[in-house]
Formats: sequence, C-alpha cells, structure tokens
Amino acid sequence: MILLPGSLFARDFLEFGIGVSGIYDSSSSDSFERFFEGMAVSERWTVGLGVNARISVLDISMLALPCMDSLTEDGVTLLSGAGLSIPVITDTVYLRFGAGLRTEFTFPEDAEATVRGKDGVLPVSQAVFSEIVLNSPIHMRFGLDFLFGPAVLGLLYLWESQATIGNFENPGSWATLLQPGEMDRFGVTLQLALF
Repeated sequence: MILLPGSLFARDFLEFGIGVSGIYDSSSSDSFERFFEGMAVSERWTVGLGVNARISVLDISMLALPCMDSLTEDGVTLLSGAGLSIPVITDTVYLRFGAGLRTEFTFPEDAEATVRGKDGVLPVSQAVFSEIVLNSPIHMRFGLDFLFGPAVLGLLYLWESQATIGNFENPGSWATLLQPGEMDRFGVTLQLALF
C-alpha cells in the first residue's frame, strides 16, 4: 500500500507536452499480411500535431490532423480526449486508455468554414459549441508509452463507436458505444515534455 503512491507519482505530478503523430489508416478487417504491407504506402499515413497535459495519472490530449475524409482536402480533424496513464514499469512504460470526441472542420476557399458532427455539416456561424460536443462521435483510445527522459514514444489504437454524448438520453443508446463507427486506426506518437 505504501509503494502505490510512489509508483503513481514517479513521474512529475504535472506535465505539459507537444508532439507529432502518425496515424495509419487501416481496418481491423485487413489480414495480418495486408496490414503490414500497407504500412509502406505513404497515402495510408496521416501526420498530425498534438498537445498533451497530464496531472498525476489523468491525461488530457488534443490532436489535430489533416481531414481523415479522403473527399475533403481543406479540412482538419480534431481528436480531443481524456484518460488515464497507468505505470506498467515505473518511469519506463505506461499504459494509456481513455475516450474522446472527433470533430471535423473544413475550410473551403469559396464558402464559409463548416463543422461536421455525427448529424451532418453546419456552417461555423450557425454552430453552437454545446451541440457540436453533443453530436461529435465518441472514440476509444488505447496506448502504450515508452519514456526516454522528457521524450515519449507511444503506440496508439483509436476505435470510434457510433455513440455521441447527445444520444445517451435515448433509451438503449448505450449499446452504440460497442458498435463500430467510421474510425479504426493505429498510430505512433512522439511527444516532448516542455515542463
């Protein structure tokens, strides 16, 4: 019991970092061979930038990527989330898991910027923040982080459900948390702790 607080707080209690992520566009239906063969195809990778804040074991992150929708060229996908970072090997390997929201923004040259939630696309001027949050798809995030001083190399799995926060008020809607949505991706992250 005495060792538990020491293992949870072996890292700095408060940490803020920036990082770069490579998200691999795969599918859980890909065969084992096809999964690894596809890693050599640059079009299947999306590179994004992120910020991360950690307070003890609570982890809050935001990752911005070029729009994951292949039909949208001028857009940004924002993956925001919160979770836990639990030590597997203190100061070396940490298990991360949590959940978050995916929201897409598009910036067409000849029209107003739009935001896309689960219920469709809205011009930014007509979007209400609370409605965007309620209608953004929920994703689950699982990862394994390897610490090298202030640098963190992580392996990441993102799985999106059909659920949104707004759907939870409907009877039986909790089942949508287990139904696959649009996103099923693996990733690699490199993060540097600033303080």
